[in-house]
Amino acid sequence: VAELNAAGLTGSSQITRLAWNVTQSSVSLANYTVKMANVTAANSATHNATATTTVKNAYTYPVATGYNDIIFDVPFTWDGTSNLLVEICTGTTNPFTSPYGGVQAKTGITNGSRHYRVDGAAACGTNTGTINTTKPYVRFTKASTAACSGTPAPGNTISSPSFVAAPSGNVNLSLQNATVGTGVTYQWQSATSQTGTYSNITGATSATYTATVSSVTWFRCIVTCSGNSGTSAPVQVTLTACIPTMTFGCTDGDVIARVILNTLDNNSGTGCPSGTLGYSNYTTNPALTTTLLPSTSYNCIVYAGQYAANYAAWIDYNDNLIFETTERIGYTLSTVPGSGAVGVLGSSASFPVTLACTPPAGQHLLRIREVYNQTSGITITPCGNNEGFGYGEIEDYIITIAPAPACPTPGLVSSVTPTSNSVALTWATSCSSATSYDFEYGPVGFTLGSGTLVSNQPVTISAPNASYTITGLQAGTTYDVYYRANCGSSTSSWSLTTNFTTLNGVSAASSTPIICEGTAMTAITHNTQGATGIGAATGLPSGITAAWSSNVITISGTPSASGVFSYSIPLTGGLGSVNATGTITVLAAPDAPTATSSQVFCETANATIASLQVSGAGSTFAWYSAATGGTALSSSTELSLGTTNYFVEAIGANGCVSLTRTSVSVTENPLLSASVSITGTTACPGGVLLFTATPVNGGASPTYQWYNNGVVIPNETASTYSASGLLAGDVINVKMIPSGSCVTVCP
Repeated sequence: VAELNAAGLTGSSQITRLAWNVTQSSVSLANYTVKMANVTAANSATHNATATTTVKNAYTYPVATGYNDIIFDVPFTWDGTSNLLVEICTGTTNPFTSPYGGVQAKTGITNGSRHYRVDGAAACGTNTGTINTTKPYVRFTKASTAACSGTPAPGNTISSPSFVAAPSGNVNLSLQNATVGTGVTYQWQSATSQTGTYSNITGATSATYTATVSSVTWFRCIVTCSGNSGTSAPVQVTLTACIPTMTFGCTDGDVIARVILNTLDNNSGTGCPSGTLGYSNYTTNPALTTTLLPSTSYNCIVYAGQYAANYAAWIDYNDNLIFETTERIGYTLSTVPGSGAVGVLGSSASFPVTLACTPPAGQHLLRIREVYNQTSGITITPCGNNEGFGYGEIEDYIITIAPAPACPTPGLVSSVTPTSNSVALTWATSCSSATSYDFEYGPVGFTLGSGTLVSNQPVTISAPNASYTITGLQAGTTYDVYYRANCGSSTSSWSLTTNFTTLNGVSAASSTPIICEGTAMTAITHNTQGATGIGAATGLPSGITAAWSSNVITISGTPSASGVFSYSIPLTGGLGSVNATGTITVLAAPDAPTATSSQVFCETANATIASLQVSGAGSTFAWYSAATGGTALSSSTELSLGTTNYFVEAIGANGCVSLTRTSVSVTENPLLSASVSITGTTACPGGVLLFTATPVNGGASPTYQWYNNGVVIPNETASTYSASGLLAGDVINVKMIPSGSCVTVCP
């Protein structure tokens, strides 16, 4: 009370406004509320629970340095004897960022004031918990008790805020200058234009007025004193699209660093032009605009800043400043990575932006929003407060939509199914009713007009989609393809690029061989496309292997098993599950022939190769002078004198030869002349005589037959003969039978 009295405020009074002496201005404070009460407490040692009266309803306080009058919505009556309690609080949307703001205060006061602080939540209605040793200076204005005089000069009409978000919102209207004294009357008026006809607003007869605005409106107030009236300068309250409340905005690197849409390219960088508000308005920049075609798709390219984020875009087609769900034109499907470093540009991503079929032609509001901590852009809304924990940025632009084309552009591709030589495309017909389309395809990055054009092709329509298969493509090749509707007399714009890679390809086998077991196979080859190698082959006969090099599979070797073999060799790398396949037929080799391992012939027999003895069921035979290789010997080839090794192989009915040759040792002996001579002892008549036969070329164990006078002597077949009782004139001789071959028998 003493402080109030000392300042000149005495006795019961109506207080109509208060002002703080602001020493450091902050941003505007939203949901600023003032409450007052008459209390007996002498200080702020404890929280004062006395019931308060709201004298200023929640509004946006436009903070500026110096004394800022806050005009009460309801005057407060001070009883003239109590101490005054002033309580202020704000809501959830005010940022805690520099500059923080400050007011002039008296310091060094025990229990001077109290406060309670909370971030991201409403503070109104919460008990204070912290004691301050400061007390802010405050200026009160009390209502005059004297009659007013003269003509009021209310000055400017003040609106807080000066705009509202569509579809409607409230503004607090007040006057620049107060009219002092009693007997003052007020009449608030509104008009649709500054110079238009103003109409009285029913019930708006106080010094302040809270107006609900749903369209652009001008306000003024007629202030009257004793029949003399003064009119405030009118103020315009505009309608805008929503500006979501963000706690941190783009201050932590969550930015739209760059956005490209058709010819619009705004490279705003990694800085934060909008601070904690997180909103940048580029609608008045003539360089940042573009013209878009209805029913057409464009790639919207966005660049992240320090942190990963998602993006979405809307066009206010109906110009009601409300972004309806149907006005969303595109969004990112996955998070765009950030750089992770302050001030460093992050990654870029593109997402399709597709316009409606017949949007109103002309200028419209385009909104692009970036939000942190979303899984995709589909969860982002155009107006949601503090999405992504309050981190993100919004940019608004004005774009122009051209009149709808005669041949609307079809929609986006929904499926791409390549094979090794074709691709099946399915896309949304969208706004198009065409049944024929043009297609142009070529290598990745080709320029339209330089690719392969397939014109006026009937497509399959299965509402709401169309489909077509492009053929004649190269396997393992990456292509870009565009399509457009062909309406006969005109064509639509080309679609966005669709990129695809055909599956791996492999040619048919260069041959389907029929070979003999054990015979080296002439190599089979397959040409491949797109692959980078091969996997494990299956179905090849033993002894046959496959190798890949320079896009060619080579199959070679010598089979060691017989049968019909269907092989499969998987391609690796590239796309698709593709196998090289073919058939190899291996005929069975006959068993090795059977032959006497040692065969002997005499020179006089005129023996030849045909004389050699060999057997093998169902086969013919070929003789060689070597165990492997060489040339088959003619059947008339004469055998060589002495001992020689010959080798024989079997030839089956299928023409295949045995895997091994049988070795035969052949001896051809020369023809020898055999002879024998006799020596004997002498004896007296009647005595015993011993005759001994001495052979020549008789062999190892020749046999003998002794004769007396040409008559066989029985049982005398040894090489010696003992004779007794011979008579004079008897003739003893012997016949030798050689034991070896190729020897003549001697008498």
